[in-house]
Formats: sequence, C-alpha cells, structure tokens
Amino acid sequence: MMLKTSAFGLTLSHAPTDYLSMLVQEIMKTDLVTVSDDATVLDLEKLLHDKRVTGMPVVDGDGELLGLVSQSDVIQHAMNGGDPASTKVSRIMTVDLVTCDMTDDVKAIGSIMLHLGIHRVLVFDGQQLVGIVTSTDYVRIVCNDLP
Repeated sequence: MMLKTSAFGLTLSHAPTDYLSMLVQEIMKTDLVTVSDDATVLDLEKLLHDKRVTGMPVVDGDGELLGLVSQSDVIQHAMNGGDPASTKVSRIMTVDLVTCDMTDDVKAIGSIMLHLGIHRVLVFDGQQLVGIVTSTDYVRIVCNDLP
C-alpha cells in the first residue's frame, strides 16, 4: 500500500510485517540515556529535552538501577508546587518498575503496557539492563519503521 499525504508531502510505503511474533530485542532501544538519582529535576528537564526522550532509568553513583522517571513525573512535581532547582530526581522517580526480558514476546509486553497504562518497560538480559521499550517503539513497528 502507498499513502501520500499532501499536508507534509510524505510518501509512506507499508510492507506487511508479522510484528505480533517479534521479540522485544527486535524493537528495543539499546542506547540508554540515564540520569543520576542526585540530579535535580531541573537537570532532568534539560536532559529530557536535549536527548529528545520522555523518560529514562535513574541510577546511583555506581550505575545501579534505582528507578525510572518520566515527563509525567516532572509535570506532577510542578503541579504540586515543587521546586525543580532543589528537588532531587530520587524524590520523584518511580521505584516499582515493570521490566521484561529481551526474549519476551512483543505482543505480551504491549498488552501489559496497555493494561497498566504505562509507556516504557526496562529490558533485561538476565540481571543486566540492556535496553528500553516504549510505546513509540510499538508505533514504529506498526508503521514498519524500525531503526
């Protein structure tokens, strides 16, 4: 199928893909951007903007995973009157993480994300953090636009 949009002048071609049988390792991002737990929310806002991401893992000084933080956490913090210049990321991060294995089924992880209303899942190979899969990655596979 070929689709041409006049508003943007884009031409997109879509080849049938059996994306429901894919594994997480086929769609995950491996170039993780992380933030330190002692960074300020203001530092985080700049990092999110500069790296063009909406969330990232939070690590301690030794690189150990402590949590996950997103733009939603930043917005909630601001709505509650928090000071981004003095609040540490560790105060707003999520610590109850949803994770998966890189060999998990894309369909199963997508279903979990939908059910829980989350937009990102950290991906492990055994005990090692190796990537992240996001709702944007699912849009990419449906649009047949894998990196």
